[in-house]
Formats: sequence, C-alpha cells, structure tokens
Amino acid sequence: MNRTPDTAKASSVPVIPVVFGPVPPRPAHAPFLDVVTQGFAATLTAPRWARRHAAAVLADWDVGELEPVVVQIVSELVANAASRPVVGGAVPYVVHLTLRLLPHRISVEVFDPDQAAPVLTQAADDDERGRGLAIVRALSCGLGVVPLADGKLVVAQVRRPTRIGGNR
Repeated sequence: MNRTPDTAKASSVPVIPVVFGPVPPRPAHAPFLDVVTQGFAATLTAPRWARRHAAAVLADWDVGELEPVVVQIVSELVANAASRPVVGGAVPYVVHLTLRLLPHRISVEVFDPDQAAPVLTQAADDDERGRGLAIVRALSCGLGVVPLADGKLVVAQVRRPTRIGGNR
C-alpha cells in the first residue's frame, strides 16, 4: 500500500525516537529469562497463539496476577500487526512478540514490517473493529511506537505490583 502525505493519517500514538538499549545481564543463578521473543505468522490465529505464549511466560515469571491485562494487550497488538497488508506477496509475514520483565513493569513489544504508525480511533457502538488501541491505552501505563527501517515496534507497558520481601 503506497501512502502519500496528504492521504496518510497522523498517528495518535506517541513516537518513541530511540530504540531500547541492551538489557543488563541477570545474575547466573537466575532461573528464568527476562526477555522472551517469539515470532508468529501473520494469520488469523496469531493472536490466539500469542495469548497462549504470553500466559506461559507470565506463569514462568511468577506474575500470573497480571495475565488478564497482559494477555489482552498482547491479543490486541498482535491482531493489529497481523492484519496489516501482506508485504512482498502471498506468503504471510512474521509478527514478533517480545515480553520483557523489568523491575517495575512488564513490557509488551510487537514488531511488524508495516512502517505506518497505528492510529487511535473512536469506534461507533456498532463497529466491529477500531477499539484495540483504545483498550491497550486504557490497560497500560505507557503506549508508544518505535519507527524502524524495516517496520515498526509498538510498545505497551504494564506496572507490576510491588512485593514486599520478594526477590523479583
């Protein structure tokens, strides 16, 4: 899809002008990975598989109480990314989901090869589409987009509850 400046909609999602730096290494005794990335073919089933993957990762991280919120965000962002026009032919492209366990947040990052930034819309009561970013914005404590040379990365973060006396 070829967009010209006069027909392209301005994004209502803030643009994050920098990419994430390297994640500091965890101590050797840490039993889990704090950054997990998985690719999904951009098909109608991608959101379902991404939800299952996210739920399993959250359980491994022992933050299951955040599952309903994080899984909903994953579902909406992966569904948006997987519904982009097919890039380069009839073969589905790959949507990449990265989950990061940060000290005070969980970061949900979804990459797709479409460079067009997402646009927050206000859906009518009878619209079947158009609510995904509004849902993500309501559930997250931060939402943004990182433009990349080969696509974009949409990032949403969820605050982790504070645990007294916990290791993580």
